[in-house]
Amino acid sequence: MKNKILYKLLQEKKITFGAIESMTGGLFSKTITDLPGISSFFKGALIAYQEETKTNILKINKDLINKYGVVSKEVAVALAKAGQKYLNVHLCIAITGNAGPSVEKDQKEIGEVYYAISYLEKFYSYELKLVGQRNKIREKTVKKMIESIISILS
Repeated sequence: MKNKILYKLLQEKKITFGAIESMTGGLFSKTITDLPGISSFFKGALIAYQEETKTNILKINKDLINKYGVVSKEVAVALAKAGQKYLNVHLCIAITGNAGPSVEKDQKEIGEVYYAISYLEKFYSYELKLVGQRNKIREKTVKKMIESIISILS
């Protein structure tokens, strides 16, 4: 249902969009591309799962990562900005977080999630504290991401 609302908004506003995924590992893109006709608006995505991909391909500043951690609002915003540029889209959503099963080097708790949306010249950031198993955290995150895009475009 939400995907159809998103499709209608993209169509009305003639918006192209893309994604930079980390924690969700492509689940956002898979969910979006399940909708027939979305290729008119969705240009693509990059799964920047490891820090090396974020710094080498998307040119995210290592100092930013060292200061805030790869799982942070600041890195999510930087990913969204970079994605908007590299994918050449009106809107880019980017996600970073810890879905588990363990606490990693940044010491971010399981279920700590940050995502950001770069839309035209504006930036929006979101923080989630989710509980559940790894896949449930990822599914809940994708649902929230879609809801946030709908909210911004409405």
